[in-house]
Amino acid sequence: MSPIISFIRTWKFSLLGLLFLLFGFISYYSNQQQGFSITAVQKRFSELEKAGAAQAKLLLKQIDKGQKLPTSNELIYHLYQNEVLFGWSSNQLPIGRYKTAVFPDNGLIKLNNGYYFSQSVQKDSITSCVSFCLLKEYEFSNAYLNAANPKFWKQQFAVNLTGERKNAIFDSKQQLVFYATPFAQNTNSNEENGGPLFILIAVFLFCYEIQTYFEKSWIGSLLLLLGLLVTRIVLYEISWPLHWQENDWFSAGFFAYNEWYPDFFAFAINSLFIVFGFRILIVLLRIIDRWWSKMIALLLPILLWLWVLEQLGIVIEHSNIPLSFEHLFELRLRSYFFFALIGFFLFTFQKTVHFAVVQNSTQKWFKQPLLKVGI
Repeated sequence: MSPIISFIRTWKFSLLGLLFLLFGFISYYSNQQQGFSITAVQKRFSELEKAGAAQAKLLLKQIDKGQKLPTSNELIYHLYQNEVLFGWSSNQLPIGRYKTAVFPDNGLIKLNNGYYFSQSVQKDSITSCVSFCLLKEYEFSNAYLNAANPKFWKQQFAVNLTGERKNAIFDSKQQLVFYATPFAQNTNSNEENGGPLFILIAVFLFCYEIQTYFEKSWIGSLLLLLGLLVTRIVLYEISWPLHWQENDWFSAGFFAYNEWYPDFFAFAINSLFIVFGFRILIVLLRIIDRWWSKMIALLLPILLWLWVLEQLGIVIEHSNIPLSFEHLFELRLRSYFFFALIGFFLFTFQKTVHFAVVQNSTQKWFKQPLLKVGI
């Protein structure tokens, strides 16, 4: 047999786990790149502010020369002679024919259809005001009128008048303009995201492969248990992408119980940790093979079964996971993963029962009842 084929057959689950882990990393880093960046908002704001100030001055020069006025997809100009509006490049801003206390002005302006940043320059009786839109926002919103930034903003953000300094946006004079924050709810937050699922499958495959490989080594089993504990802690400390946090995997609205089970992803990680702990305990008790280890073996099925019932109760009472097969084809990935997890629980329970019977089959007090029932 080829060494390569032999290696693949020996470590097939780990290799498959690496593949799923790769998919998880791709999803993680792609979402990190799409994540919210205050630096990107500040950079784009400064570019538009500089361009707006230059255009406001250029407009006055072009008017003096009687030349064609410049236009822009991002910048909107309004021209006033004394108090009267006589020229504009767009009807986007809901303003009247005359100057008001609100417009034209310099700085952040709140109008009926959103937030704008304006810069005004005056020469004699002519006022040139150049503005760009920060956020389109309406008093009444629906599926077609949600708050949104114009297309020339690559980074999507909400405009707030109060907030933390780390989210502050400053103008060229280093004066605070507004606070930029990610939108409270991503409209795509309920879409399926395979990243967390890939990571969970990879963790399961790695653990299953390693646990099988060290099935006869108590040192290897203890190292695996320690590795599971470290993995659990690391996964809790990772800062997941914003898009993932708004997904059902990490949403308290989808599943939450307590600080140990704040979301469904934590529930899955804890469940794998505990179930593999039972499987490793089986290995250790088999290696020890003492009278007291045989007694502990009898307790394993009972403890595991009580724990499984407790987990089912938590999920039924504190989650929105659909547990009915009436709408089988409408179930999400999280539901299928939960059913697979329950299957793994029951498989491990069957393994603990078999182990308890085998370990105590030579004991007289245990063997005679088994003979009577024909086992």
